Amino acid sequence: MLPLSYCDKSHLENGDKIIMPASALNYLAFKVVDYPMLFNLLNPTSGRVTHCGVQEFDAEEGILFMPNWMMDHLELQDGDLVKVKSTRLEKGTYVKLQPHTKDFLEELSDPRAVLETTL
Repeated sequence: MLPLSYCDKSHLENGDKIIMPASALNYLAFKVVDYPMLFNLLNPTSGRVTHCGVQEFDAEEGILFMPNWMMDHLELQDGDLVKVKSTRLEKGTYVKLQPHTKDFLEELSDPRAVLETTL
């Protein structure tokens, strides 16, 4: 497992997608998989888990590229092993966001528009 900066795809750094090897696509092609493809990522050492999608299947064999924030969340270092499992997630129907401080609301002229555009 390596950060996206190793494959010159740092534009994906703020997203929730990983880059996997072509062999993963070949394996998944013979399985029953929901689309869009979603994956459960597990750090077997710490037990930390997250979910993601896949952007491309063009990484070298045995290599997985992911955003730095995802590596931090999973407590992974360059070269660590991560378990990847295809999964299905229910679509969310509601989210309620609450800022930690009022500064967030005061710094933005239209917080709702900023969140809708960014998310």
